[in-house]
Amino acid sequence: MGNVPRPGFRAHYDRITPYLADAQIAFRDLEVMAVSESFGYATALQRYWGTAADGNAFDFTFRTTSLLRKRADGWRYVHEHFSFPVDMVTRTADLTSGLSAKEAMKLQKD
Repeated sequence: MGNVPRPGFRAHYDRITPYLADAQIAFRDLEVMAVSESFGYATALQRYWGTAADGNAFDFTFRTTSLLRKRADGWRYVHEHFSFPVDMVTRTADLTSGLSAKEAMKLQKD
């Protein structure tokens, strides 16, 4: 999906949303933390799967961190970060998010 410079988020979502339109989503290990009465964050593993606009199947799981602030009209997202664990030996992303921290940080294969 690439890096998205500010303020280019609308164009980014306009481009990727139709591509992933036939998608399903699931969350696991969701943790919500209220830091104060008006600020909090949530972390989770998020899985997307389905069929892309070009007919190709996709299935990937990533880590997500969301920052939220309470305003007069309710809670609003103020920032989100998505990431995939990286195998430090092969330098490749684990699109299943199946690597544990210990596995990902192991610098030599047995």
